[in-house]
Amino acid sequence: MLPFNPMNRTLLMVLALCLYTIGISQNTDAYDDIYAEEDLYEDDPYFWSYSKEIGLNMTPLLSKFIPFNFVENNPGLIGFKYKRYYSKRALRFSLGATTSNVEDILKFIHLSVGVERRYPMTKDKHLTYSSSYNLLGEFANDKLLVALSKGYGIEYHFTKRVFIGTEAFLQMGLNDDDGLAINFVLPAAIFLHVRLY
Repeated sequence: MLPFNPMNRTLLMVLALCLYTIGISQNTDAYDDIYAEEDLYEDDPYFWSYSKEIGLNMTPLLSKFIPFNFVENNPGLIGFKYKRYYSKRALRFSLGATTSNVEDILKFIHLSVGVERRYPMTKDKHLTYSSSYNLLGEFANDKLLVALSKGYGIEYHFTKRVFIGTEAFLQMGLNDDDGLAINFVLPAAIFLHVRLY
């Protein structure tokens, strides 16, 4: 065993500092490699696999900057989406709610759970099409709707982490008053999605 003197202590500190620096540089290289490969679409057929995605309805914000003069500005009723992709399919969850400022009561609530599959539409995979099946429950205007819905979506991927999308739905279900209800919900909302790995 080496005698513990100031020279040995200095050598140990220099050695520890060198090992720490090498460890940091290796980790930095690993992160740089991940981010450098992130935008290579050619070698990754389903780059969205095994990732999580969150989406927010950006239509109310966009309508402040882009005038919708020729159509009625309806931002849609769904405000938040969450998707967890596995190899080719995703489990999805959507939530929306509005309250009345005057009476301070819940006027509308939307909750849906479903599965989704995404297909590339272009060779560079920036433009994709999604198809989904959902079970939903909605409470609006003192009416309860329980339905199955088929969703049709289109998305544009700016990068592998950020993309925008919109969806249309065909809903078939049961309503409180009317019995059988069949609705087609137009793609009125634009969602900004962020992919989390």
